[in-house]
Amino acid sequence: MLDEVEYAELSAVLVACLESIQLERKARGVALERIDVRAHHEPARRLHEELTGVAIVDAGELRHHRDSLLGPDCGRCGRALRSPSARSCAECGAEFPGTTESAASPESQS
Repeated sequence: MLDEVEYAELSAVLVACLESIQLERKARGVALERIDVRAHHEPARRLHEELTGVAIVDAGELRHHRDSLLGPDCGRCGRALRSPSARSCAECGAEFPGTTESAASPESQS
């Protein structure tokens, strides 16, 4: 997962990747389907791997690897909740009827 500083760096590279796709389409006068989008996203995939140690194949996944998209750690199993507004843990099934702040506190699991 990327913190906000790392994500900002990756986001800037992703914007440059998209701009290079647009430039090639305009220069060649072709539809998106005729462009090697994967090759254009290679700099972003390399940066993500450098920052995290994890190789991503699908460039579409890159925007989802951001710490702020996750919620606090589950008070029962310790895994991060899938969103800040999650009401249950996808890993262990613990439910949190109130806000997600209660999810992180062990006393909410009594």
